[in-house]
Amino acid sequence: MRHTPPDPGDALEHGPSNQEGVDAPDDGLDVAETDPDGMGAAFEAEVTRMAREAYTASTTYFDSNVRRDIETDLRQWQSRHGHGSRYLHPGYAGRSKLFVPKTRAAVTKMEAQAAEAFFSSIDVVSIEPYDRDDPVQVEAAAFYLALTEKRLHEPAKKGGIPWFLTAQGAYQDGLVTGVVVSKQAWEFDRVRQWNRPRIDLVPLENFRWDPAADWRDPVSTSPYLILEIPMYVKDVKARIRAGQWRAVSEGQITSGARRYSDTVRLQREGNRQDSKDVGTGAGDYRIVWVREVVLEVEGQDWLFHTLDDTLLSTSIEPIETQYAHGRPFVVGFTTIEAHRHYPSSLPRLTAALQREANDLRNQRIDNVSFVLNKRYFVKRNAQVDVQSVTRNAPGSVTLLQDPEKDVRVVETPDVTTSAFAEQDRLNIDFDDLVGQFNNASVQGNRNLNETVGGMNILTANANQVSAYRLRTFVETWMEPVLRQLLDMEREYEDDARFIAMAMRQAGMAVVPDTIWAEDVRLQVNVGMGATNPHQKAQLLIFALEAVKKLISDGALEARGLDIEELVGELFAMIGYRDGSRFFAWTDDDPRVMQLRTELEQTKTALAAKHPPELLAAQVAKTQAESVDKLVRAFYSALQAGQAVGSVPSIAPIADSILAASGYTRQGGDDPDIAAPAERDPALIQNEVADRRTGVEFQPGGTLDPESPADGVAQGIETVEDDAAPLA
Repeated sequence: MRHTPPDPGDALEHGPSNQEGVDAPDDGLDVAETDPDGMGAAFEAEVTRMAREAYTASTTYFDSNVRRDIETDLRQWQSRHGHGSRYLHPGYAGRSKLFVPKTRAAVTKMEAQAAEAFFSSIDVVSIEPYDRDDPVQVEAAAFYLALTEKRLHEPAKKGGIPWFLTAQGAYQDGLVTGVVVSKQAWEFDRVRQWNRPRIDLVPLENFRWDPAADWRDPVSTSPYLILEIPMYVKDVKARIRAGQWRAVSEGQITSGARRYSDTVRLQREGNRQDSKDVGTGAGDYRIVWVREVVLEVEGQDWLFHTLDDTLLSTSIEPIETQYAHGRPFVVGFTTIEAHRHYPSSLPRLTAALQREANDLRNQRIDNVSFVLNKRYFVKRNAQVDVQSVTRNAPGSVTLLQDPEKDVRVVETPDVTTSAFAEQDRLNIDFDDLVGQFNNASVQGNRNLNETVGGMNILTANANQVSAYRLRTFVETWMEPVLRQLLDMEREYEDDARFIAMAMRQAGMAVVPDTIWAEDVRLQVNVGMGATNPHQKAQLLIFALEAVKKLISDGALEARGLDIEELVGELFAMIGYRDGSRFFAWTDDDPRVMQLRTELEQTKTALAAKHPPELLAAQVAKTQAESVDKLVRAFYSALQAGQAVGSVPSIAPIADSILAASGYTRQGGDDPDIAAPAERDPALIQNEVADRRTGVEFQPGGTLDPESPADGVAQGIETVEDDAAPLA
C-alpha cells in the first residue's frame, strides 16, 4: 500500500542545513496508542532516559577516539600542519614552513576520477527485473529507471536532486574523514510547492551510533541512531504552532543553543567562526540543536525529537509513520578496515609520508637559502653594523672595527642530489599507497618509462587501487542510497509531471496500481577499470568481440551454450555486472536469430552486387520457368493416369520398374486413391486400322475377347506377307 507524502503544514519552515527532514502531520496518535505496554508517561520517561544515555555514551566514545583523528585529517587535507607540529613552534619562526600539498592533490585526482566514472556514461544506474520472463516486472523496471533518471537529472528547483554535488561531496567525505553519512527523506511543502526526494550529507560529528554495532552495517545493527539538527528558533516555534511538537517555554528553546563551538566543524571551516553556533541575528534567528532519535525497543524502531533532554514530539511514533523506507540513514566508506566502525581516511594513511615530504622539502629550501644568503658570525660587543650585515643589499657598506676578526662568513655547501632522490622515492611511496600515477613515478622507473608497454604496467596498479576504492564507495554508500530513493519513489511519488515523463520514456500508456508493488534490482554500473576511460572502452570492445567470436559459427549453441549467461559472465569481468542493458533479450532461438541475420546480410550483398532491375528480371525468369515445369508435370501426370486407367495391368509393372531403378514413393500411399481393378469404359477407344498393314485392332483390347489370340494379337504390327521382301 502506497503512502501519502509527509505534509509539514503550511506554516512550517526549514532549518539552515535542510537536514531536519519533514515531519508528518499529527495523525491522531497519542502516547498511549504508540506505547506497546500502555505505560503512558512512564514509557515517555523511559525512552527519553534511554536516548539521553545513548547520546552520552556515543559522544564520549566519539570525543575520546575519533574526534582528534578527524581534526588532523581535515588539517592535512587543507595543507595545514597538524596540532603539535614543530613548524608551529616559535623556534621555527625563521624557518621554511612549506606544506607540500600531496594529500590535497591525491584527493582532487580521485574526485576527478569519480566524476569521470559516474558522469561520463549516460546510464550509470541500471534497474533490471528480478524475473525477465515476467512482463510486469520488465515494465516496472523500465518505468522506475526512467523515473529515477528524471529525479537525478532535473534541477533541485524543479523537483530533482543535485546529484553531481551530492555524489562528489559524499566521495570527498569518504576520502577525507574515512566515513560518509547521509539522510534520505521525502520533502513535501504546499507553501513552497515542494514535492521531491532529498539526499542530504550529514557531517560526521552530528551523527551517533552505538560503537558495538556491526562494522559492516552500523545503521541497521545499532540499537539507536541520533542525528543532531541545527535549526532556527523560528522553525521550532513553527512546529509547535502546527501542533507537531509540544509547547515549550522560550527558555527551554534557547537552552538548546550551545555555548561552545564544535572542534571538527572549526577545522573544516578553517578556524573561522562557527557558523552553526553563532546566529546571524538575534531572537528567532538563533541556532538551536534538535536531536532526531531512532530507538529500538523490543524489535520496534520508535522515532521522536528532543531538545537536549526535553521531549518535543507530541507522540513517540513507529518510524514507518514518517519514513516508509525504514531507517533513513546510510553510512559508507572508501577504505575497508575489518571490525573498525571509523576506518582510516586517506590523509590518515599517508600522514607519515606527508610529514617526511614536508620535512625534506623545507630542509632543502633552508639549505638553498643559506647558500644564497650566507650565515654570519659577529664578534660580541664589536662595533659592527649588524643591520647592514643581515640586510646584505648589493652595493651596501658595512662598517667594522676589524674586518678580519669582527665578522666571519660561514659557507654552506649546496644541497646534494641525494635529497632530490629521496624526494622522488617518497613520491613513489605516496603514489603507491593512494593509487596515483604522476611524473615522479615515471622518473623513478627509468627502465619502464622508455616504452609504451612499460607505461601501461606502471599505470595498471595505480588504476587498480583507485578503482578498488571507488568500488568500495559504490557498494557501501551509493547503491544503498539509490535503493532508498527507489523505495521512496515507490511509496510517495505522485508528481504527475514526473510520472508522465517516465511513462513516455518507458513506452507505457498507463501506470497500473500493481506496478508500485513490484520489486526490482538496482545497481551502479561502475566497476574495476572505470577510472581509465581508454581502458574502459577497450574492455567493452573486447567483450563484444569475444561474444561475437564465440557464437559466430554456432558450434557452441549446438552443444547447448546459454548465450545470456555467457554475456553476463563476460561483462561481469569488466565491471558491468551482467551486461543486460546492452542486449535486448527475446525468447527466439539464437540459431534462428543468427540465420535471420545471415539472410539479411545475403540480401544486402546481393542487392549491392546486382542492380535491382537485373535482379527483378532474374526473379521473373525463375518464376516463368517454375510455372512451365509445373504445367509439364501436370500434363505428364494426366497422361500417366489415363494409361493406368485404360490398362490397369501396367500399374504393377510400372511400380516394379520404378522400384528396380531405386525410386521411392514420396509422401507414402494416399488412401483416397484406389488402385483400378478394371479398365475404365470411358477410356476405351474404337477399333482403328493400321494404314500400312490394314490390320484393325482395338487399343487396350476388347472387353470380351473371342479368343486368347485376339488379345495377344491386338496392337501388334505385322506385315501382310512375312515372306515378302520389305519395300
